[in-house]
Amino acid sequence: MTAAGTRVTWVTILDYFRYLLFAWLGTLLTTGVLIAVLHALNVAAVKDEVGSIWAYVTHAAPWFIAGMGGYYGYWAAPVYVGHGRTRKEAARDGLLALPVLAVAASLLVVSGFLLEYPFLGFLGWSRHIPEVHSFASHLDVLGVLNTFIPSLLLGGATGAFVGALAYRFGSWGWLALIPALGFITAYGLVVDNAVGFSVREGSLTSAEPALLTWSASLLLTGLALLLTWLALRHTPIHSD
Repeated sequence: MTAAGTRVTWVTILDYFRYLLFAWLGTLLTTGVLIAVLHALNVAAVKDEVGSIWAYVTHAAPWFIAGMGGYYGYWAAPVYVGHGRTRKEAARDGLLALPVLAVAASLLVVSGFLLEYPFLGFLGWSRHIPEVHSFASHLDVLGVLNTFIPSLLLGGATGAFVGALAYRFGSWGWLALIPALGFITAYGLVVDNAVGFSVREGSLTSAEPALLTWSASLLLTGLALLLTWLALRHTPIHSD
């Protein structure tokens, strides 16, 4: 990779990180306001039983990364080629950006839990993570990372797959949503104990559940990225 190519790649990643940071700031502010309003209303059931608003809000994180991946597959990659770069370079930049953004987004999720924990303690709320999550507490940093990085990788890859096919095949390309949702469903079945394994009996820091989660994520992510590349490598660049 040339120095110029490396510079363009990291500029692209920083652009996407800026969007991610704005989304995190907006979500964090909204969550803080919601907690303050619920506290002001003195909703006892919420204060004693919910335990974490951030834990519910962050369910949207994989879908946000999927949207970023879809934008890249539908818009950014074709623009690269339209401005004289190769499809291989466009795919390379996307492949580099995906894990960087997945890790960055997961760290932002972690920071949200770490900020919420003392805030809820100050307000006198109970502080626990809903059972639907696979990590033990707000402070279980490794568990949060092991939960979110795999799901964000898969979200970004499936989004890029749908975006690339929608660009290449127009309206028919949106049918890619069907296999994309199939990838996500298959991942959910594995992680949510539908195949004889349980990640809810403890934190994902234990070896077996973490290995299962990462294996499922990397396998499905790799498949989605392969299909994305097959769509991109022969994609005609529209004049419009």
